Amino acid sequence: MLSKQRICLYAVLLISSVAAASEATVKQAMQKKYPGVQVESVTKTPITGIYEVFVGGDVFYVDE
Repeated sequence: MLSKQRICLYAVLLISSVAAASEATVKQAMQKKYPGVQVESVTKTPITGIYEVFVGGDVFYVDE
């Protein structure tokens, strides 16, 4: 099982390579790359290019 810190790092690396992502794009990319991880929701934050991702009750902030 992946640790929460490792999932966060992978999420940042994965999402940083996606240009002009949308909430749906971020969620699809996460689910494709980590099929065992249940992404509950992805929401754009007021900060341009930053998304809030809920995974297993935890919150991660990732960029596009």
